[in-house]
Amino acid sequence: MSNTKTSQLKIILVAGGHGGLGKFIVGEFVANGNYNIKILTRLSSPAGNATDIEKYKPVSVEIVAADYSDHAGLVKALEGVDIVVSTVGLAILYDDQIALIKASEEAGAKRFISSEFSTDSSK
Repeated sequence: MSNTKTSQLKIILVAGGHGGLGKFIVGEFVANGNYNIKILTRLSSPAGNATDIEKYKPVSVEIVAADYSDHAGLVKALEGVDIVVSTVGLAILYDDQIALIKASEEAGAKRFISSEFSTDSSK
């Protein structure tokens, strides 16, 4: 991933952006107002709470869906994204996050923030 100044990074995708932690991270980026936000949801799951989706429409948060086992689909969902923030849950953390990292790199993302927010990585 390249050595780009953070001020040049404008498009952020939050994987798991409808979840318990993800919705707060999305909310902070939206409140900041300096970024274009995308929320990645899995094709196999509902696209988040309808109330959450409705509240994002006025601020142009884009919802994209992909199957984490479909590398080409993930790459397509990540095209043009500068920063990927993973807030995926523990149940899908390992395999799906690896797939997300690989797709992020291929799509040209410049930063990847992994989902380690509540995981005890010492075990």
